[in-house]
Amino acid sequence: MKIGLAAVDMQIVPKEQRRRDVTAFIDEAAAASCRMVLFPEYVNCQRTKEAADEWDAGRIDGLFARHGEEVPGGPMARVVVDKCVERRIWCGFGINEKRPDGKVQNSFLLIDPMGRVAGRHVKTHLPPPEDCLVAGQAASPIDSPLGKLGVLTCYELYFPELARLYQVLGADVLLYPSADNTPFVTTIARVRAYDSCRPLLVLGYTWQGKSKEEAPCGAAYIDEKGNVVARSENCRQLLVVDVPLRPALNNEQFARRRPDIYKRIVEA
Repeated sequence: MKIGLAAVDMQIVPKEQRRRDVTAFIDEAAAASCRMVLFPEYVNCQRTKEAADEWDAGRIDGLFARHGEEVPGGPMARVVVDKCVERRIWCGFGINEKRPDGKVQNSFLLIDPMGRVAGRHVKTHLPPPEDCLVAGQAASPIDSPLGKLGVLTCYELYFPELARLYQVLGADVLLYPSADNTPFVTTIARVRAYDSCRPLLVLGYTWQGKSKEEAPCGAAYIDEKGNVVARSENCRQLLVVDVPLRPALNNEQFARRRPDIYKRIVEA
């Protein structure tokens, strides 16, 4: 299946421009006959002028909560929903989502071609800058045309138990929407794909002001053996990949697991 992976530029732009960039990516994916287009974490505010100004002024505490938006009523969600309906395409994107109770969570949303929220993953493991957010309490695969999607949002990639959980729950493909701006996460993503015997799609940002060695990963398609099949350049790019539609298969190591030995991990 043709999937568009949006490698979003880290260049600081106003939120309104970011929304125009997102709609342009969706148009580009539809024109390339992609069934689905996927975006990174915090695409509504990451490296936008409004959020960057606060960060530079030292107003870091509560930053991600202050930039929360309602779904589907918020400005980013509205443009994504409208564009999915117009272009008859599926779209997944990361957003700090304001809940009806006023609290904010780090969500990855999957919108269907009818403009409905077809799936939602709430980030379960939060780093210190996100202590202002509400953590998710469960992780379940999201049904999609590509199969069952297991979402590992940014910091969640550092916890191998979560990728293994998705393997046990029957996820077919892992998604890694991230705002991490270091290249090392590519190595970890390859390990997670190999360990879980699942293809993994990296959804991240690029940073043209950094060298190729220092720049974040951007977008990438990693197969179930941990090989990087395709990767974006260090610039804004829609990486179009063809991901096979097939149920996930577990390797020989999975069949030879010893859960009786590992139970101390979850008891700790």
